[in-house]
Amino acid sequence: MNIYEITARDYKTGKPITVKWNDDVIIDVKQVDNEAVSDIWIAPSLFDLQINGFAGVDFQDISINTKFLTKAVNNLQQSCCSKFLLTLITDRWDRLIQKLKRLKELRDSNETLKNSIVGWHIEGPFLSEKIGFYGTHNPSLMINPAPDYAHQLRDILSNDLILLTIAPERKGAIKFIKIATELGIIVSLGHTDAPYEILKEAVNAGAKGFTHLGNGCPQLLERKDNIIWRVLDLENINITLIPDTIHVSPPLFRLIHKVSNEIIYISDAISGAGARPGVYNLGDIKISVDDNGVIWNPTRTGYAGSSLRPFDGILRAMNMLNCDWQNVWERYSELPAALMGIKYDVRKNGKADFVIIRTSNNLPEPMEIVVSGQPKSLNNCEKCFIKTVN
Repeated sequence: MNIYEITARDYKTGKPITVKWNDDVIIDVKQVDNEAVSDIWIAPSLFDLQINGFAGVDFQDISINTKFLTKAVNNLQQSCCSKFLLTLITDRWDRLIQKLKRLKELRDSNETLKNSIVGWHIEGPFLSEKIGFYGTHNPSLMINPAPDYAHQLRDILSNDLILLTIAPERKGAIKFIKIATELGIIVSLGHTDAPYEILKEAVNAGAKGFTHLGNGCPQLLERKDNIIWRVLDLENINITLIPDTIHVSPPLFRLIHKVSNEIIYISDAISGAGARPGVYNLGDIKISVDDNGVIWNPTRTGYAGSSLRPFDGILRAMNMLNCDWQNVWERYSELPAALMGIKYDVRKNGKADFVIIRTSNNLPEPMEIVVSGQPKSLNNCEKCFIKTVN
């Protein structure tokens, strides 16, 4: 195996470091004195907790194959995202399980897919069936959770990472959350209109996150008491946001950051993300991507996931918050990984998954990505910053 080396500035400290790795493991990180790398930075690659599809590929398609999964993975890597949770949305439970078994089989039999699809996000069918709160999900398919469902997921997925979004007001949900947590499933609340006390009960039972706050709810909310206010008043919960300026307006985006520091970015990307405007599939649902990148449900009464490319989420977040890209990067890399129990930084004996970025006037431009130790050029970059040592 080759030993690779890169000298660049650590995105957190700003200090130049030399990083060496062999295969997919970092074997050395040391601080150096090298002003020649003043505009070259190194940061963990992006880690997205919610990808429903990408680059024209719909993960909900029961006939999906390795070729199309690989296409989505390669296009995500071009947007600095090397790790993600493949997300399945509400369906009949037996059909959802059938999809999951097939996807796991495809993932486990292909090294490229194994390196990027690091786990699974099950968003439904344990969600609210109230108008507005079910979003684009099919309310007729919503069911109450039961312990057997949690055990079935763990049995099928073995030791894989699992994130599950649930509405805690559903019958049996609190007991389900406790059992799922005991099984190592990370529970996130979402698509819910649960009262504050039930939300607190769910957090005490083990729920660790809230899925895409500001979405999965009606466009018009009660001003005195609504799901956004209730979630922002909770403690010890990670809030995921879609930083596309569409799903959460810039003023609300800034306000949420003032109220909470436990914020994680996701794309909630669907098949139309990273693709041209047009009509795409989200399972059995036809959705449309307009010229502004807005994804509409069939009735055009609400959104249906996003068309956000992960790296563009970094650019939009820094613009909305009027800050440097380094200040938001961890919310789309280290923090989502930490929610899933993974330490995800550039350190000795850590995994070699990171991005090399060149800056001009502190605007980031991705140059190369390292995925499980293997370097790839980004944006047709002809210059290679990564060197082979042997």
